[in-house]
Amino acid sequence: MQMKKLVSRAKKILRAKRSRRTQLTLLSVATVLATLVVVTSVSTISSLRAAAQAASAERTAESKKARAELAAPAANFAAASSSRAAAGATGSEASAAEPITLTGCLEPHHDGFQLKDASGDAAPRSRSWKSGFLKKGAPALDVVDAMNRLKLKDHVGQRVSVTGVLVDREIQARSLKGVGTCGN
Repeated sequence: MQMKKLVSRAKKILRAKRSRRTQLTLLSVATVLATLVVVTSVSTISSLRAAAQAASAERTAESKKARAELAAPAANFAAASSSRAAAGATGSEASAAEPITLTGCLEPHHDGFQLKDASGDAAPRSRSWKSGFLKKGAPALDVVDAMNRLKLKDHVGQRVSVTGVLVDREIQARSLKGVGTCGN
């Protein structure tokens, strides 16, 4: 806007009847002023660009900081859970890390199989309301053979020894061996 005003003034000055020397002087002054306006507008634009880039960098830094703050609780949780497992937690947390061997009767259950009357060093125990929560008994454990390589169907009704990883009353079987018959 200022540039247009300066140019129009310079044209008016040139149209006026003046000496050639005065016209050249006024033209050079107008040129210098126009150049100054252009330079200041360019510097203003470059300073605005620099400010915008700085603001963008600041937003990026804030975004990274926010992501790090959001990721920190998950990392702390993962570190805490791995340290608990390493410290030797009790129950299914400790048994999930290493395989155990349980012996019991293999029976069909819904679409899968169960190990009843499980015994062994790491066999879980539960209390029943039938005994007034006084006696501990062996709960039925689901036996999972994801790849069906152990052929659990062939061992139904037998007393078997199952080796695998116990997770939440479900043993993920790695090996199976028949050890006798179940006494019903």
